[in-house]
Amino acid sequence: MTTLASQFVVDESTGRLLELTSQNDRNEDDVEEIINLVNEKAPKLLETLSDSNKEIIAKTCYLKTYKNNEVVFQQGDIPDAYYTVIRGAISIYALLSTSTMVDGDDRTTKYGKFLMQLPPGSSFGELSFNADYNHSRRNAGVVSDGNHGGNHNEINASNVAILLLIPEVTYMDELYPRHASKHKTKEKVSNVITIVLRQCIHCGCVSLTQILDLVSQIIPIV
Repeated sequence: MTTLASQFVVDESTGRLLELTSQNDRNEDDVEEIINLVNEKAPKLLETLSDSNKEIIAKTCYLKTYKNNEVVFQQGDIPDAYYTVIRGAISIYALLSTSTMVDGDDRTTKYGKFLMQLPPGSSFGELSFNADYNHSRRNAGVVSDGNHGGNHNEINASNVAILLLIPEVTYMDELYPRHASKHKTKEKVSNVITIVLRQCIHCGCVSLTQILDLVSQIIPIV
C-alpha cells in the first residue's frame, strides 16, 4: 500500500509523523509518538500544556502537504484550523480594502502586500478565532513556499511544505485559553485603529490609501 509519506522525500521523523496522523484510530503508543515527534519539529506548540491537552491534540491533529505557490487559505476565508509549519515555509499576504485579487504570475498581484515568511516550527491562524465561536474571517492570505531552504535533493523530489493542522474544535478547547493574551491584544489594537481612522478621515491629514497601508502593517494577521 502506498502511504502519504512514501510520496515525498522527507526525513524519517517527518515521514513517521505523516503516517501516524493519517490514521483515524490512534492507540496510546501512537499518541505518545506523535507528541514526541511534534515536540521535535515544533517545540513551542505543546509547551506548557497538560498531558491531557497534548493527548487530545495528538488524537485529532493531521498533516497536509502544499506544493510551492499553493494557497493554504485566502483572505476572507472562514477559519477552520490552527496551523504549524513542520517542513518548508509559508508566506503571508494581505490585500488592501481598495484592491482586489486578480490573475497573474506575481504573488503580490494575486494576494496583495507581502507581510512575512514563517519557517519550520512557526504557528499561525489563531487570531481569527473568537471566544463566542463567532469567528472573524481571515484578514490575510497564506501561500506555500514549498520546501524552502530544505535539502537540494528534497526540493527537486518533492517541493512541498508540510503543515500540521489542529481542527477548530480542538484548538478552541485545548489551545485558545493559552492564547488569551494575544486575543486581548487583538481587540485593543482593533479599537485603537478604529479611533485613529476616524480622526484621520475627519481631519483629512492622510489619504485613505495611506491609512489602509498602515493598517495592513500593524493589524494582527490571520
